[in-house]
Amino acid sequence: MVLSSSAGSLSSLVDNKDGTYSANLTHTENNSSVTVSAKVAGKTVVDTARIGFKVAQNQPMTALASLGKKIFEDENLSVPTGQSCASCHDLDSGITTDIRDTKETSEGARNGVFGGRNTPMISYSAHTPNQFFLGKRKVGGQFWDGRTDSLEEQARQPFLDKREMNNPSKTEVVHKIRNAVYAVDFKTVFGNNAFNDIDKAYVQISQAIAAFERSGRFSPFTSRWDKEMADGKMDGDVFTASEMRGFQAFKEGRCDTCHFTPDNLLGAQVFTNFEYENIGTPKNPSNPLLTADTTFIDFGAGSAPDDPENGPHSVNPPKTGKGMFKVPSLRNIAKTAPYMHNGIFSNLSQVIDFYNAETVVGIDTTAEVGDTISDGGQYFTNLFETTQEKIDLRAFLEALTDEGLE
Repeated sequence: MVLSSSAGSLSSLVDNKDGTYSANLTHTENNSSVTVSAKVAGKTVVDTARIGFKVAQNQPMTALASLGKKIFEDENLSVPTGQSCASCHDLDSGITTDIRDTKETSEGARNGVFGGRNTPMISYSAHTPNQFFLGKRKVGGQFWDGRTDSLEEQARQPFLDKREMNNPSKTEVVHKIRNAVYAVDFKTVFGNNAFNDIDKAYVQISQAIAAFERSGRFSPFTSRWDKEMADGKMDGDVFTASEMRGFQAFKEGRCDTCHFTPDNLLGAQVFTNFEYENIGTPKNPSNPLLTADTTFIDFGAGSAPDDPENGPHSVNPPKTGKGMFKVPSLRNIAKTAPYMHNGIFSNLSQVIDFYNAETVVGIDTTAEVGDTISDGGQYFTNLFETTQEKIDLRAFLEALTDEGLE
């Protein structure tokens, strides 16, 4: 057998003595999926290898990541000024929490202008593979609808989105950073002529932000789950009895169908399979786009490509991906309310009741997109038969919270 890959290099082939063979792949940080070819008895077989990595803990940030942190926190990079990446992704509250009072979606730089979606979690987002397909099923990518392939591509969109940071052009963003106090850091990392080419500089801005998001600051792995699994066993040496029962309920309730990352797909457990599902999430009546247009429907992955003026929601959707949204990580889930792509649920108890096909007080659970439901939501019935099971499940989910979060 001969193996070759489209990126990186493969180690020597190892016979596992069970009819399978394996090899390790060395890859660049931007290659989260690669094509691997095998020649067996003269026949070539091609498949996609999924690659993940666990961010090193307690390591000093690189110069590139440190630059990315300064850009991430710069409130001068919006029109009008006052909004940064950190405005919606608070570094002290799970690195995800949108700073808002009564709205379930995010307000942009302009007062009163809101997007149509709940701020997605970006902690542990570095572990999401670049987008690829398993048959017809999309895997990986960024945003709720997966409209960008990588962290770098994702970082470039909010600057120009009219409902977010509202800059008129890439030139405007580059010009602001050229005049920022950290411009010297930018030149140190990318060279003295770094600002001469606008398109290149704009890409480099996104590379710095992505490097920061790949740092251990965003992936600390310090939850009770990590401590429980430090010895490689789920044996209750850290977990309470309720948390142990909650993990069992998590598995018996089939939550792990979508919210578990098998070791053969990723070395680190981030509680998502990186795929897209339509679970029948209901409309959120307080969604600003719905109140502006009562016929508004968010078609999720079927909404791409993005419309910089109005967001991805206004695009007439193709059939592929209609109503599907990315399965989020459950890391820090107890700190990242509200829930679902439109913030329809305000607490975990509502989410659990929804999955249990129970009445959710005050919410019409009719699906927003009902003709492409794949699984889950109100169509998962009678998962948890007792109140105690639901209490234990919440205890387990709370055990996925990293240390030091507000």
